[in-house]
Amino acid sequence: MAVAPEMASEENTLQLPDQDRRLQQMDFYPETRGISITGKLIDSTGDNAISGARVNLSIIGQGRDFMAIQTDDSGRYFFSLPAYRGYRDLFLCAAKTSEVRPRILVDNDFCTSPIQLPSPVFILTPEERALAFQMAKNIRIQEVFNTEKPDETQTTEPDRAFYGKPSYVLYLDEYVLLPVLEEYFNELASMVKVRKRNGEKYFKVLGGRPEMGIYDPLVLIDWVAVDDPSKILAASPVNIDRIEMINEPYIKGDITFGGIISIISKNADFAGIDLPESGIFINYLFLNEPSQVPFKPSASANIPDTRNTVFWEPSLILDEDNKASISITAPDTPGRYTIVLKGIDPHGNYIYQRKVVEVVEN
Repeated sequence: MAVAPEMASEENTLQLPDQDRRLQQMDFYPETRGISITGKLIDSTGDNAISGARVNLSIIGQGRDFMAIQTDDSGRYFFSLPAYRGYRDLFLCAAKTSEVRPRILVDNDFCTSPIQLPSPVFILTPEERALAFQMAKNIRIQEVFNTEKPDETQTTEPDRAFYGKPSYVLYLDEYVLLPVLEEYFNELASMVKVRKRNGEKYFKVLGGRPEMGIYDPLVLIDWVAVDDPSKILAASPVNIDRIEMINEPYIKGDITFGGIISIISKNADFAGIDLPESGIFINYLFLNEPSQVPFKPSASANIPDTRNTVFWEPSLILDEDNKASISITAPDTPGRYTIVLKGIDPHGNYIYQRKVVEVVEN
């Protein structure tokens, strides 16, 4: 439900030119449920698509998170991102493989294909011009008098690890400094041990579930997945603050891990190790901060009420009798205002009601 100036709420439908709208090829996934990152994993030596390979994505900093997905038959991947705001550092990398050297390609945020849209002539009637000028003045007055700051305490971004409370935490400073990181796993009473298989070292998370012997653990350093144990074990213990462990199977997306080993460095610098060769950093823009448009009247009688949008409720809930009581305070700007109600009834039918009211000057 919304209340706005009459001519400002007129509904005009833009008519696209007739054309063949049959989909020949889909190069971009539609973002129907938020923002996303898509791309393709190829062999760096031959540009061939790599299918069935795991691609890891890490969100670094506030709201840190980790995602993993396998590429489809054409080597493409799709990550649906959380509704964070502002710029964040992302790290994309492919899981280690001995057959090929993977290379990650990231799609553009916007389609670069040429498109032609109609450009209708934009003409305002004298009444519409006067309304536009009045609304512009209202916005300017709001900028001067609206000193209310947004509530920055509310956030949807968790300030903790995505896996929640770890099963065990090993704080390195609580023990005598050992020369190499491997000794902290093998010499101390830890849930993780370093083993050898075919001459190569690997991590083994000890747990009572049978899946722990089937799936490899997820190994993270500062929330970035590193599949090469030799790089992790090359880190100096001096640079590491703690090691968090999960000794149960962990499912992330469509992938099951045999536990989690999360290494946290002291300076958030990945403990100085070399990250996966296929990895790329992206300073990614999530959602923009919402504009601070006041929908409520001013709390002070000395501040002019120049709202252009008098009322806005995107989720109007009716009671058991299909009724709702709403109180609307008229603004200081006189004129005709339109009350628009849109919705869907329990049977899926579209509801639309429209009524014009007039605010007169005292």
